[in-house]
Amino acid sequence: MKKVIFCAAALMMGTVVMAQSNVSNAVMTGWNNTGTVHQTGNLNNSKMNIRGGDNTFDIDQIQIENKSEVQIGQPSVPDNANMNHVRIRQVGERNESYATVYGDGNSANINQVGNNNDSFLTQTGTGDEVDVDQLGHWNASTVHQLGGSGNFADVNQNGNSDVSHVTQEGTDAIAKVTQNGWDNYSQINQNSAAQDEATVFQEGIQNKSWITQIGSGDHDAIVRQNGTTNISVVDQTGITQDITVIQND
Repeated sequence: MKKVIFCAAALMMGTVVMAQSNVSNAVMTGWNNTGTVHQTGNLNNSKMNIRGGDNTFDIDQIQIENKSEVQIGQPSVPDNANMNHVRIRQVGERNESYATVYGDGNSANINQVGNNNDSFLTQTGTGDEVDVDQLGHWNASTVHQLGGSGNFADVNQNGNSDVSHVTQEGTDAIAKVTQNGWDNYSQINQNSAAQDEATVFQEGIQNKSWITQIGSGDHDAIVRQNGTTNISVVDQTGITQDITVIQND
């Protein structure tokens, strides 16, 4: 059974429909896929293309010109994505979220509140999890979980023009990013065999952090930066490398 529920408060009266013009387009093939779409406001747009089985999605967009796109399953490979879940909630103006999922048993929760925030997500492995929360304006998050399994990424950005990039290609990697302030930047690349962990906490203005973890795995990196224009670069190779970086001004 396939089920989609569309709800837009704008559609209650014929005189209001033309003014609000929310648009939702869903294409679902396979079996037992379910989804809900709620759009309230003006010019919100959602697009879903769902393949495979037992996948679920929830889209909630409020206010003006928010956009979301969800792709579960590859168009050229039928039935290759199962038991995935994507939830997107956007409140404000001109927020955009894009989620592409090609694996099995993955989950993603995207929450954006403010204006002009962007989220980009790719999951091609098994049992990966993503949680993105952005509060403010002009923030951007990119998470790529590619071909591995059991990876977890948690991104929290509160402020304006903060940027986070997370790439995970191994197994059981953990990436946690918290940025509070303006123009902060974090990049985490985890490409080890297993069990890398990277944690970044930045508070202030124009702090920057780069963490790269490769090799056999079991690396641990913690970066805490408070103030203005602090910079941290961490490269870990081999096995079981641990580092903690704390910078304040």
